[in-house]
Amino acid sequence: MYEDPTPSQPCVDIQDLLCIDGDFALYEAQAEGRPVQLWVGHGPRSRVAFVERSSAWLNLAPAGLMGSDQVGHLDDGTPYRLDEQAQGLRAADLDTPLDEASILQITETLARRIGVAHEQELVHGAIGLDTLRLAQTSRGWDAALCAPAPLPDRDSAADLRDLAVLALKLKDPTAALEPASSRRFQHEGLRNLIRSCLAEDEALQPANAWAFRQLLEVTPTPARWPFLLAGGVALVTGALLLG
Repeated sequence: MYEDPTPSQPCVDIQDLLCIDGDFALYEAQAEGRPVQLWVGHGPRSRVAFVERSSAWLNLAPAGLMGSDQVGHLDDGTPYRLDEQAQGLRAADLDTPLDEASILQITETLARRIGVAHEQELVHGAIGLDTLRLAQTSRGWDAALCAPAPLPDRDSAADLRDLAVLALKLKDPTAALEPASSRRFQHEGLRNLIRSCLAEDEALQPANAWAFRQLLEVTPTPARWPFLLAGGVALVTGALLLG
């Protein structure tokens, strides 16, 4: 029988045990008056890999990623990771779908940040409506992901697919996870993203975060009127010279 491994960390006030996930227990807590989440590792995988990975995320905090706030060991040697909770409204609690301009902004921002993690061979592994926090500012939506999963059994391609699914769910939480759902978007770049990321053929899926962001870019069709105007001026000039 798995016993509740409540840690005794002097600087943390444990509020509640949120879940036990494999080799890890997740607690809701308070640290110096601010809400935090505390991951505590108890399985054999957590002794080295968990601490190394958490330390790597800690170093990525300046890149705008919601990483670890503190990594260490409890008095009995058990490794832990303290995560600052992302501030804002949980995306899963939105009353109405977001407009496409907001979805595009949020998706581009998260893709850029996740790309930084992937360059360091780090996978988030927990991208979704439940882990996205949104705060409205004068410049649009400020988007932040909650801290990553401890040791996800996923790869960077799964992160990118999850991010595309997140964009689709921000438009319609009931949308089917299939390429045909791209028709729900008017924006060409978002349509391209959904068609590519949800394609069954892996060759059609973006290979990395840079390719993911390229799908969102729409090359505008050059306006024709400047060329017509220039041609018209040339014709008039030629007529005057001949005249």
